[in-house]
Amino acid sequence: MKKAYKIIVMDSDVLKDIPPKYLQKTENWKIGKLLRKPIENARKIRDSIKRKVYRIVDEPHLQFRDCGKN
Repeated sequence: MKKAYKIIVMDSDVLKDIPPKYLQKTENWKIGKLLRKPIENARKIRDSIKRKVYRIVDEPHLQFRDCGKN
């Protein structure tokens, strides 16, 4: 965690396990529970995650540019 640029959590329950000194690096994507939900819900979440990952990858100060975006 020390060297991490950003710590992504997809469930707020995980936040309690992150040491306080690293909380400023966290971003909670609040995915929600998918159990017994329609497949359309999973697809919307997948697409949302994809957009968020691309947003992070495209940040100008990061050194990894071509990460295989299709």
